[in-house]
Amino acid sequence: MKYKKPLSTPFYLVLVNGLTLFLGFIIFGAFNIYTLQKTAIIQTHQNLKTFAISIGQLIRTKSNLLVYPSQEQYETSIDFFLKQIAANNPKFRISLIDATGKVVGDSDYDIQTLDNHGNRDEIKNLANGKEDIVIRTSTMTNKLSIYYALSFNFHNQMYILRLSVPRGDNVFFSSSLKNSSLIVTAVILIIILIISFISANKVLKPLTELKKTTEEFQAGNLNYIPHITSPKEFVDLSISFQHMGQTICQNIQDISQSRDEFLSVFSSMTEGLIAFDKQLRIQKINHIAEELF
Repeated sequence: MKYKKPLSTPFYLVLVNGLTLFLGFIIFGAFNIYTLQKTAIIQTHQNLKTFAISIGQLIRTKSNLLVYPSQEQYETSIDFFLKQIAANNPKFRISLIDATGKVVGDSDYDIQTLDNHGNRDEIKNLANGKEDIVIRTSTMTNKLSIYYALSFNFHNQMYILRLSVPRGDNVFFSSSLKNSSLIVTAVILIIILIISFISANKVLKPLTELKKTTEEFQAGNLNYIPHITSPKEFVDLSISFQHMGQTICQNIQDISQSRDEFLSVFSSMTEGLIAFDKQLRIQKINHIAEELF
């Protein structure tokens, strides 16, 4: 059978503690990130809704103040207006869609190149009376994005104002924040493991001293005193080792003294004496018995 070298106690403790802490941090980190993402999505929903209402009011105001000779010129003006609004924040995309799904204004793209948006999930949900955010992959950027659509009427026509922002660039929980959270969690875990390793070595250092004590006792140095100052349990154990060594020394002295007294009496007897063991083998014989035999 192949002999396997056993693990040292400090390494074993650090390994067990490390795995436990790692699992705990993974669970905590996953829950923390999930909670932050959920909160960020709720907050993003509220802010996109507020932003959409504000833009809708601006569009109404602009439409009421100006008179356009044709629908085409009106749509061109609205498209330019949306591009101006989103110019300061390129992460947001703003689209104005008519009742048929045609895009009549877009902050990021040329409306002539955009297809009909009537089949988009957020538009279909709005048509079914569900005014809520939709998280899906953008057909233009292939990025996971958050969409919000709001319907409003002006000039006796129904329009849909849609806002979107990449989920990874969410202003409330961005990818950089997620990465920072993971890095901070990993750094804290490493620091705790280092502290755990140092603490384990410090706490278990007395075991090394006790092992040395047993080696000294085995070598015959029963007067060796282990140098242990903490923790209390190991101090008490070292005191027990000292008492044990002193007791063994005293017992050896007592046995030696008894042996010497026995040999002295055994040798001074005027009669011949022979001591046998259980197998009747001679163990001791005084000089009188030697002379007789």
